[in-house]
Amino acid sequence: MSSNASLSILQDLIRVIVDPKWDSRFVVLSKATRLSWTIQLGLISEDTRWWGATWKDAEIRRMASVDTIRDAFVQGDLRIEKWDEDTLGAPLQITLCTSSSNPLSFSLNELGSVESSSKAMQVLYEIATHAQKGACTFKPGEETLASKEREAQLERQVKSHEQTISNLRAQIQKLQAVANADREYSPPPLSAPGRAQATVAIPKATKGRSLANPTKKVRRVEELEWED
Repeated sequence: MSSNASLSILQDLIRVIVDPKWDSRFVVLSKATRLSWTIQLGLISEDTRWWGATWKDAEIRRMASVDTIRDAFVQGDLRIEKWDEDTLGAPLQITLCTSSSNPLSFSLNELGSVESSSKAMQVLYEIATHAQKGACTFKPGEETLASKEREAQLERQVKSHEQTISNLRAQIQKLQAVANADREYSPPPLSAPGRAQATVAIPKATKGRSLANPTKKVRRVEELEWED
């Protein structure tokens, strides 16, 4: 993701934090609009207790990129710190990116008992509304998970086939370009070996010239007569 990602990617994130230090479990929710980001934290206990805080877009971006915060939620890289279990109304600190060299700490203020009860019902309502989109299933069964896995696998296969087709098309276009270039360039036909040599004119033998060597005169042989 880009560091200029919209705050909308932080909308409706939810995570369970198990804190062994206090032997407690928390539910942390992330809410976002175009201009602000809100963390809501609920303690799973007999007493309904909730904490929360909101930051503006500019404040968040001065601390970290939006995608970094989202990755911390998705990967469960969160920790509860500076919390006094016995003090009502005390602020609580949640730290993200605990495994990095630059962890992000956020201070949350505790809500009153009435607000906490209202918040718990609101979260339960949102969970129920979301479940209605999945055949009113609060916890997806094995068949639902298997169906989603098949859909994801088919989607991966389709993307793989599309990439293969794209590569083949690119190779075909290259071959067509080479073939067109070969047709446009037509080198002159090669001459036969006999045609490449210059024709040497053989002088005709004139009268009085040797047939074997027309450039030389014929040697005349005269008969000798002997007197008795």
